[in-house]
Amino acid sequence: MWMNQLPQWINSIRYKIQRHQAVLDYEPLHLEVFIDACCWLDCARCHLSPEQACLGSNDKTLDLEAFQFILEQVPTVHSVGFSGPGEPLTTPDLLRMVRAAHQLGGAHTRITTNGLLLQQRAGDILNSPLNHLLVECFAHKPSAYGLITGKPPQQFVHILQSLQAFLGQRKRRQQPFPLVELSMVVDVFTYRRIPEMVAFVAELGADAVRFNNRLPEDPSDAALYTLYTHHREAKRYLESLTEAQFPIQVTLPLLHEKDMSQNRRCRSPYTTVGVDTNCSVTGCEKQQVASLTETKIWEPDFWNNDSFQWLRNVHGSGSQAVPTACQRCPNNSGEAPRVLNPIQPPSSS
Repeated sequence: MWMNQLPQWINSIRYKIQRHQAVLDYEPLHLEVFIDACCWLDCARCHLSPEQACLGSNDKTLDLEAFQFILEQVPTVHSVGFSGPGEPLTTPDLLRMVRAAHQLGGAHTRITTNGLLLQQRAGDILNSPLNHLLVECFAHKPSAYGLITGKPPQQFVHILQSLQAFLGQRKRRQQPFPLVELSMVVDVFTYRRIPEMVAFVAELGADAVRFNNRLPEDPSDAALYTLYTHHREAKRYLESLTEAQFPIQVTLPLLHEKDMSQNRRCRSPYTTVGVDTNCSVTGCEKQQVASLTETKIWEPDFWNNDSFQWLRNVHGSGSQAVPTACQRCPNNSGEAPRVLNPIQPPSSS
């Protein structure tokens, strides 16, 4: 296996030597595949516009052959993530893609899902070499889910039932992989409920929980809900939480800075290439910053196209103004979230 991983190791060394230039001579370290352009949830906090969300149709997807072609263009990636903007588990070939990525030098794989199809696809997931399953359930109660997503609380019940069925199958198999992590949202009104939310996740049988700061699009709502660095009481509370309080891995929320107009701290343009179902590439792994020009992953120097160079000049040399989207993005905080009881994702090999 180590011989298969040699190209990744060499590429990592090149990354560490040269990290802040606009034109790079190493290859991407991470591949984020926006594997399905469709989602039927239309959540209020999602960055998709109503025009982008096709809400139930499945006319855009990716098959195994196309994904293998994408992998051939980035043979030195260490990790591959499968995320939206739609629901990845609607894609028939998804777990075959996971296996193909795993065979590429043992690349670490992650699926981000809304959880509704976990029960239906449990067998496929548990038979695959998937390392990490991130379930975006947002809350631990139906009422809180409804407030955050703008969707009927009953939808949370369906997600919970599907998640419980999946975790039950994993337990019966006595299988340690994939690592199951739940993603939840906290704000100025709910951050003190973190211990209660962790207990909920642990009782379900999941391995970890990740808390995200609530960042509404409307500035007036952000002022009401978002946890900022100047909120001293919230900062002290989060700092007081200890590993001994929790039986599972807990990733605490990052406090948002009030003014990030001068922040140039995002590393995504130096590490990650995003690819959509049309094989178009993006330098923003969160799909918040539009590409300057459309570039396909088969083009000779897609990794150094105009969009990548522009973002690197924003966050590296500082020769470009910081885009509005970057001023709101947690990636631009430059800080890693505090992780309690960190665990290594179990190996599926």
